[in-house]
Amino acid sequence: MQQLRELFEYSDVLVNLVKRELKVRYKNSILGFFWSLLNPLLQILVLVTVFKYLTDMAAESPNYSIMLVTTVLPWYFFAQVLPEGAACVAEEIALVKKAYFPRLILPAATLTAGVIHFLLSLIVLVGMFVVVRVTVAWDYVPLFFLCFLVQTSFMLGLILLTSSLSVFYNDVRYILASVMMMWFFMSPVLYFAGDVMTSQRIGPLVKKLYMMNPLAPVMVGYRSIVPSIDPVTVPTEAVPGYYAFLAIAAAVAVVTLVIGAVVFNRYQWTFAEHG
Repeated sequence: MQQLRELFEYSDVLVNLVKRELKVRYKNSILGFFWSLLNPLLQILVLVTVFKYLTDMAAESPNYSIMLVTTVLPWYFFAQVLPEGAACVAEEIALVKKAYFPRLILPAATLTAGVIHFLLSLIVLVGMFVVVRVTVAWDYVPLFFLCFLVQTSFMLGLILLTSSLSVFYNDVRYILASVMMMWFFMSPVLYFAGDVMTSQRIGPLVKKLYMMNPLAPVMVGYRSIVPSIDPVTVPTEAVPGYYAFLAIAAAVAVVTLVIGAVVFNRYQWTFAEHG
């Protein structure tokens, strides 16, 4: 509670750091913020082209490009902000040594800037819905934002944990880069979770472990706002016990957040000594 109270008292510092994050990310670039829209758009264009002509996945799903948008954007948010968050304290160690302020402001500023970019990048999603004329599954829009809440909570916990460890161990950032690559392919970003759950080559235990990945039910939830993109009408219906897996993902997010907060709070005042 004291940390949150101090965070509120130093809210002007948080706002200034967020503004700086937003400005520095695209400093001296001609397109500025639009790079945050152009990068995922180019990724989606390449992925759609590759999968359309090299596999039958796009042919089986008439809304495959929209499916990619609904999962690539959240993944891009995750993959961009998490490494930045892991380095946020180590890279600001000079500021940590010079001034007193709640150290929690550093990971909070990084995540807040990332959230702002993600919410603005949803313009791409809305634009594609309009251009492609896909009907939104409005009943699943609350699930979309619930998944965003779960993902953001999970990310904050990971950022608090990794940013603390990165001050003492430079290896954390290198390990994280390798983990992110594996995590991408272990999450249903490019493919359907329903295909994994119905595969005859994968045992039931492996399927359950697959869905225990917090990002798996989150990505399925994001995708549910687009109807008729899986063999069934709604992607969540292709995953037996989907809401139980989502509840597990939420629990993992909360536990990760608590562990991250405890570790960060335990070591935050020693950062300057080891930086």
